[in-house]
Order: sequence, then structure tokens, then C-alpha cells
Amino acid sequence: MNDLAIDVDHLSYSYNAIPALCDISFSVQVGDFVGLIGPNGGGKTTLIKILLGLLKPDSGTVRVFGQTPGSRTAGFLGYVPQRVATETQFFPASVEEIVRSGRTQRVRIWNRWGSKDQLAVDDALSITGIADIKNKLISELSGGQRQRVFIARALAGEPKLLILDEPTVGVDLVAREAFAEFLGALNEKGITIILVSHDIDAIAKQVKHVLCLNGSLVCHLCSNDFTPETYHEKIYGKGARHVHHEKQ
Repeated sequence: MNDLAIDVDHLSYSYNAIPALCDISFSVQVGDFVGLIGPNGGGKTTLIKILLGLLKPDSGTVRVFGQTPGSRTAGFLGYVPQRVATETQFFPASVEEIVRSGRTQRVRIWNRWGSKDQLAVDDALSITGIADIKNKLISELSGGQRQRVFIARALAGEPKLLILDEPTVGVDLVAREAFAEFLGALNEKGITIILVSHDIDAIAKQVKHVLCLNGSLVCHLCSNDFTPETYHEKIYGKGARHVHHEKQ
């Protein structure tokens, strides 16, 4: 049995001959919780798009649960894009309606909505702690609650791998801390998680492994061995200053 959720081997990708990723190699074990960090333009979004099958590598290989990213792996992945919780806050739909839309791909396969689909939606609502607000409109929720709605939407598809792109942007400190605890509990249920963030101090405390990109692979190591001061210049360049935010 393959125990790798992701296996990337000598991956390179360029936009109009401008390199975005150069000879990247790393692997992610099933059940891992990985923090993906790096500067703007460092290749994080490009890597995510390749994992989702939206871009094809120029060279190298990528495997998601042993498969080349694309239609065959779509059912394995749950993806929550950056700012989705803020940009859809006035969307005229209820919590349950949004979560139900996470079953679209699986329902399309069978051409009908069945009891298994409703059970998956109910489980996603329960796991994310929003079953009691399932009839509310998304516009009635706090930023932290909206976060959970879109994660529930991803979970409704029963993914093996959950990719979250800057999910706490625009959310206050209390909500971020509660969200971190929630993701840890979710990971304990066996879901592999990749969390993209710019907050290198916070992410190192939340995750099991840290993956740093800046065009090439800066580091990929256990979070206990990651010290922001050591890698800050390699990630953000000379002249950048590391500021540690203490909890008030």
C-alpha cells in the first residue's frame, strides 16, 4: 500500500520562460499536516495548481496518492481557495446549500442525490461544528463560521487530502486560534492537510512539517526543527526582518 499522499520528483514549471518552480523534490506522508510557506511569487500557488491538476509540469513527476493529478485524483482532494470566506459573504445561499455543493462531483458520477450524499453532508456539518446553523444564510455568519462552512463544503466530498490556501486572512486572533485547534482535530481524524500561510511563527506551531518554497525548495523538515530566524533570509531575501508576534 502506498503511504505517500504526495510525491514530487524534480518538478519544474515556468510561465512564458520565467521559472516559477525549479527542480523541486519532496514527499508528504498520508496523515501528515504540512505548513507551506514562502514569499509572494515563491511558487506556492503554482504548486497547488499542479497538485490540483490545473497545470502540467514542464519537467519532473507529481503523484497524488499514486496517480498523476487530474480527473482521477479530483475525488481525493478538497480545496479551499484564498479569501473564499470573505468574497462570498453576501452570497444568497444557506450554510447547508453551500456544503451540499461539495458533493457535486460525486453526484454527477451517479446522476442522482442519495442517502449517502446527505450523510456525507451531515457528517461534514457535524465535524466542523456548524450543524446548528445549517439553515442560516452565509451573510449572517462571522468570518470564523464562514471558514468552517467552506471547509465543510470540501469535506462533504470525502477527500483524503485537504488543501487550505491562507484560510485565516481577515480573521481575528481569537478565531485564528480556535481554527488552529479545529484543524489539529481534523488531522487527528486521518485527513492529510496542507496549510498555506504567510505567518511563519504561527504555522510552525500548528503543523507537523514545514515546507518552504522560494522558486526552489528552501527546506522541508519537522516543525520541531524549524526555526524562522534560520530560514527567514532564504525565504524572504536579504534585508527582510523577522518580527515575532507575541500574544497579548
